[in-house]
Amino acid sequence: MVTTRAARFRYWFAHVFHWWLLAVVPIHLGLISYLSQYDLGIFRDEDATKRVFELIHPAVLVGFTLVSLQGYRLTRSTQFGWLTLFGAVLFCRELHFFGSGPILVGGLLMLLWAAVRQVEERRSFLAERWPASLFTLSFVSYVISQLLDRGVFQFSIQTIRGNPHWILLHRSNMEESLETLGGCFLLLTALCLAGRRRSGTAPSALE
Repeated sequence: MVTTRAARFRYWFAHVFHWWLLAVVPIHLGLISYLSQYDLGIFRDEDATKRVFELIHPAVLVGFTLVSLQGYRLTRSTQFGWLTLFGAVLFCRELHFFGSGPILVGGLLMLLWAAVRQVEERRSFLAERWPASLFTLSFVSYVISQLLDRGVFQFSIQTIRGNPHWILLHRSNMEESLETLGGCFLLLTALCLAGRRRSGTAPSALE
């Protein structure tokens, strides 16, 4: 029996989480860097590329939210309800209207508080191998995209190299595409969870 949080996490990462999926993120970044370096496809112009991804990402979030909402309507599952609200909060962020910042922070804090309180629902979701793995990948993608956007990686490498003029090439393309990839992982999370609910597959809870 897993008795501590650290032990639970190690067990989850080793036996539940599809850890090999983490390779998707560096492969994605390498591919985007390659396409941008040689001006292939939509990557010929960074401003145009940004506009394309700024259209795709909200559309993917709408799809994620609608799939989650439909799942909630059919099952009344707290998991689908939480995912629906999460998608709505992220979509509001993409609209960039006045007050969207506080809405994002407040919404995420409330959702985090709800997730902490719903212990059994959280454990049940984490026991779902594919949905939990895909949701984790979306989180990783969003975090890295924000680190790219804020120049954390560029600043770190500048500091290590001792060269304040070093520039991370194609940073905008990588950031925008990785954010969209995170949205795609969320959509796949909802679709996968809906498929498992439809098939009646029950997860084995982490004890």
